[in-house]
Amino acid sequence: MIYAPNAKVLIVDDVESNLFVVKKLMTPYGMKVETVTSGIEAIEKIKGGTYDIVFMDHMMPEMDGIEAVEIIRAVEGEHFKNLPIVALTANALSGKREMFIEKGFSDFLAKPIDVVKLDEILAKWIPNEKKKYRAVNPDYQIEKVTGLVIPGVDVNKGISMTGGTEALYRQVLAIFCKDSQERITLLQKTPHKDSLELFTIHVHSLKSASAAIGAIDFSAESAALEVAGKNADFDYIEKKLPDFVKKLSELTKNIRHVLESDNGEEAAGGGALESVSIPLFHRLKTALHSKKMEEINHVLDELINQQMDARTKEILEKISDEILMAEYDNAIITMETLVKTKD
Repeated sequence: MIYAPNAKVLIVDDVESNLFVVKKLMTPYGMKVETVTSGIEAIEKIKGGTYDIVFMDHMMPEMDGIEAVEIIRAVEGEHFKNLPIVALTANALSGKREMFIEKGFSDFLAKPIDVVKLDEILAKWIPNEKKKYRAVNPDYQIEKVTGLVIPGVDVNKGISMTGGTEALYRQVLAIFCKDSQERITLLQKTPHKDSLELFTIHVHSLKSASAAIGAIDFSAESAALEVAGKNADFDYIEKKLPDFVKKLSELTKNIRHVLESDNGEEAAGGGALESVSIPLFHRLKTALHSKKMEEINHVLDELINQQMDARTKEILEKISDEILMAEYDNAIITMETLVKTKD
């Protein structure tokens, strides 16, 4: 696989759990990774910085990826015309790659992401002068979990889709719950003609996000509603939407129950941080200042596996969210508050 510590990547997706997963899958490559949640933000980022590759979701509110790419390609300058932009989409149908290329994209990557395909795309598009190669660890294996049970979710499939470790998977589950709760409110009413496009975007996002955590049946129901939205099949939507929202609520509730049960067990175990965690917090603070993403991700993974009280865990999750959105200065402020408290 390639190793490109001097390469710079931008990931564009309106679903935070998708951003988290893609960013974590990028970790072994050592690249500098930034994220944004809209096509409008992506345009501003690309105009203001030099990226080696962009991964762009094609269905987003306000401005979709296709429109964003059209605007980027129209900007004067060879960099904007030749910048590798890879379409990210859960619609992995035959002929899609050609369609996206016709719209100005350079390539296509289906969600949930196949790490082999990701490796092929990065090897193809990252500039040769920035690529180094290193062997994949032959002893690496995806974790298998027997104690984590969530109704309607294939946990082991979810772990394999989100980076291969239970610690990362739990983070993705927490982000999925947060995002889904917001979408439940938006899906309470059957859409009308003016809101149909936004409805279709929401169920499309849920399709890819639920597939990534291993909720395969729910992902299939999301896909069916997405098709109905594209076909303006209001009868189907009106018939299926109430049960769909109920299932999403139950799925979110089941996931949250598992995560909160884990928090309760940690609190019952004494609540205080293990002494080994204090140096880890200092390492994270140093890594944040230097913006070394591989080190940041590595230390975060170690911290997540430590026993800690609920308040510390909450702050750590806030830091993780700030890092996800590339708000490094805010993460440093939060980190300094936490380190000062723990010293």
